[in-house]
Amino acid sequence: MANAVEKKVEEIHRILAGHPAENITISIFLSLLKLPQDHLSLLSYKSISNIAKVEFNSPELIRSITILTSPSINVLSPIFLFVASDGEEHIISRNQWAAARKNGFLVDPHSGEKITNIEEVALPYFSSTSDFAKLVDQSNG
Repeated sequence: MANAVEKKVEEIHRILAGHPAENITISIFLSLLKLPQDHLSLLSYKSISNIAKVEFNSPELIRSITILTSPSINVLSPIFLFVASDGEEHIISRNQWAAARKNGFLVDPHSGEKITNIEEVALPYFSSTSDFAKLVDQSNG
């Protein structure tokens, strides 16, 4: 397990060598590793900025999240939360979001209405990937 963590940290060092986001990304990674699984399902930009102790709109935070969601690091997966017309919340996967952006609309699951202002009604969040979830389980024993 420690070897897998060390490999991820080394990969982050390799990707971000000398970049201001390097230490922030490693700090976020190591902090997320210590959290219980139930805290890793709906992480907002704000919660990640609090973990990193950086401003919400910091370019370094955005770069860190980009790296943590990249296929080579594969720690976080972007998801979106859509609140339907009846107030019910729905998780939208990365693939569903891509299709909605391509088509220019999202379909409200209850009313069947086409929602065209998807950028305004779907909130970005992050969840741990299955690979990272396994690493967390091993780490938290």
